[in-house]
Amino acid sequence: MTGRRVLQAAAAYNAAWGAVAILAPNRLARLLGFSSKGDGMGWRAAGVVLLAYAPAYLWAADHPREARPILATAVLGKAIGGAGWVVGALTGRFRMRTLVLPVFNDFLWLPGLARLLAANQPARSERSSGARTHDG
Repeated sequence: MTGRRVLQAAAAYNAAWGAVAILAPNRLARLLGFSSKGDGMGWRAAGVVLLAYAPAYLWAADHPREARPILATAVLGKAIGGAGWVVGALTGRFRMRTLVLPVFNDFLWLPGLARLLAANQPARSERSSGARTHDG
């Protein structure tokens, strides 16, 4: 899959997942194997963040070199999210049935986003001279 397609798919996924988390947080929690007690504000908050990334990913699909900060933040978030789930599982906080969450939200996207970030690093001459590629 091309970098453009990865980012377009990530945008669609984040828009859908974010909308579901905002509109039906308790149903989503039950579906993923988590407790649905409470008002669902944690799920809604996560949904807002995911939904906010959808237009950023679409923009990045057309501007991959300029989108390095977006890609770096996404890679960091995917790595931290996956690691957080692993720690939660190892300490008994999360049950194995909740593995679907980091698989689809983190582990699935991490390799493609990391490849895009690596492929769109500035050239050595840009890094060493401090040259900017931004016209802004």
